[in-house]
Amino acid sequence: QIMSADLVWQIIGRGNSFTVKDRASGHIFSTEKGNLTGKHSYQASGLANEKVVDIQPAADGKGVEIQTSKKGSFYTSAGKFNSAVTLKRGPRKAIKAAKGITGGSFFRGDLTSTAVSRVS
Repeated sequence: QIMSADLVWQIIGRGNSFTVKDRASGHIFSTEKGNLTGKHSYQASGLANEKVVDIQPAADGKGVEIQTSKKGSFYTSAGKFNSAVTLKRGPRKAIKAAKGITGGSFFRGDLTSTAVSRVS
C-alpha cells in the first residue's frame, strides 16, 4: 500500500538519521538529500514530499547538477532521483534553468528562490 506524504512526515517528523540539532540555538536542521533549505520541516523535506528537487555541485567540479523526482516516483526509494540536468554554461543560464525547472514547470514553485540561491 502507498502511504501519503502526511503520514510519512508524521513518522519521520520527530527525528530521523538526517536530523541535526544545534545545541546553542536549539534549531533543528536536516541533512537529507533533496532538502534545499536545510531546515527540518515538512515543506523542505526531501523524504516526505512527492516532488523533490536537489541541487549539488557537478561530479567533475564544473557547474551544478539539478536532480528532480517526478510525481508518483516518491515511493521507489529515498534518495533516488528520476532526472538529472548538469548545467555548465554559466550562472545566468543556470539561474534561468533553476527557475524553469522549479517554478516555470509548476514542479515546486515554493522552492524557486531557494533553488536560485543554491545555483548561484
